Amino acid sequence: MSKNFVAVAANDVSYSQHSDKNNWEYRLLARVFESEGYGIHQGIFVVTPSGKLIRNLRYGWPAPDPVRTLQGLRQSLSEYQSQSKSERLLAKAPNPSTDRLRFESESFAKPAGVLDLRVVKRSYPFAGMTAMDVRSPEYFSIDRLWYKPSEYRALVPTKIAIGESVLVSAPFAQRLVTLCHLMVDCSPWRPDEIQKSSLTSRIEKIESDIVTLAFSADYAMSANSQWNKGRYNGTSLGSAKWDRSKSSFVSFELVSYGKHNVGDMKPNMHVGSAETMVGSIITLNPAGSDPDNQMIPTHWKNGYPKGWAAGG
Repeated sequence: MSKNFVAVAANDVSYSQHSDKNNWEYRLLARVFESEGYGIHQGIFVVTPSGKLIRNLRYGWPAPDPVRTLQGLRQSLSEYQSQSKSERLLAKAPNPSTDRLRFESESFAKPAGVLDLRVVKRSYPFAGMTAMDVRSPEYFSIDRLWYKPSEYRALVPTKIAIGESVLVSAPFAQRLVTLCHLMVDCSPWRPDEIQKSSLTSRIEKIESDIVTLAFSADYAMSANSQWNKGRYNGTSLGSAKWDRSKSSFVSFELVSYGKHNVGDMKPNMHVGSAETMVGSIITLNPAGSDPDNQMIPTHWKNGYPKGWAAGG
């Protein structure tokens, strides 16, 4: 299927409001949506490279039906393969340097030597929940958390000896908490809304150049601003292996569990209780060329200091 289908994913609002609407990519897909009466660029659509819509796979919205969706994909592939090349392909291949939309986020690139962490979050069942709530256990959230060497070195005690520990300070601890890596569906937190954040790293074992660290943390947060009225209380436990000869981590795992209250219930996002229990796991992002592993942090623009990606 990879040879026959091209997937385009983007924030649908940013896509529809892009300033370069005369761009080839936008015009092609906009015609597809408009011709079928879809006002937003959101969902699962199977489209030929020539711009012909084969099928809209919106089965079971808002919680997709995986069985019907897979069946629809197989049917779409069959229909696509039955079309002639002249019908399904463009007469002239697009120029990737000029015929595609470009977004501001593309300027934010991962610097060399970054600790690249993958964050997966999911809520536990809660009272009154439905699939119309973005916190529903039907869904899980994936994000990225990045630290440069000067930042993640704060996790390793200065003295390398069993039993040595360090209270991890900003920016490592602060970025972990303020950018919502511990909970599902929340606005970013201001540093002054953190009542407690006590991430401690302790040396448990030393085997040649490999230093085993144990993490523990407690958190308490409360906000009452225009943008965030939430509360959170939780804990974290984890471990990592630090290769002191290479000054890098060879393994990393941090598991968190806590209670989150969104405070301000939004009618288009929340159903049921304002309070949920949430689990979060942070691990090394898998290396390789898989596009799923190439995403940048969600809060890339406001969660990292100006010029952060340029190095230093």
